[in-house]
This record gives sequence, C-alpha cells and structure tokens, in this order.
Amino acid sequence: MTVKTVSRTPVPPRPRVTRPRAREGFTGPEAIRVGQVVMDRDKEMVTRVDEVDGRWVELSRPTGLSWRVNWLRLRPASEREHQQLHALGKLHQQQLRGKA
Repeated sequence: MTVKTVSRTPVPPRPRVTRPRAREGFTGPEAIRVGQVVMDRDKEMVTRVDEVDGRWVELSRPTGLSWRVNWLRLRPASEREHQQLHALGKLHQQQLRGKA
C-alpha cells in the first residue's frame, strides 16, 4: 500500500477577531431607576423610564409614545442625549400650542 503525500500551499493566518467592548448597559434591572433617561438600542431613541417590571422596562417619550423593552437593550443616556430629549419635549409643547 502506497501513501500519497499531498503538498499544501501555505494558508495565511486568520484575521484577528475583534470582540465586542464591555457592555455599556446596566448591570441588572435593579440598576435602572424610574425617571432616568436611557437610550433604547433597538429603536435608537432616547427615552425616559416610567416603570421597571422584572426584566421589562416601560419607556415613554414626551410626544406620548410608550413601549416596553427588555432591560438588556438599554444603556444610560449621554449628556447630549439628555439635551436631545429635553429639546424634543420643548418642540412638542410648541407644536401643541400652535395647534390650539
């Protein structure tokens, strides 16, 4: 019985795998406070926390839009995002006054 040797061309090294950064979110649902400004990563919207119910968090915007999301999808809002939510609330109030 004869064994054949197959020569292989050199394989380039694999590209380096970049791991995601440490989660910027909260450590658990107990770290989220009612009234806190947070960023919903799914909808990419800055919002305010209305209620924390286990792993679910009720969120709302100044326009009246509200929804529930898993706490893992949230991260604390930056200072700029705080300002963005405040400006959105002011704009919404101005629009309501214009319609009345």
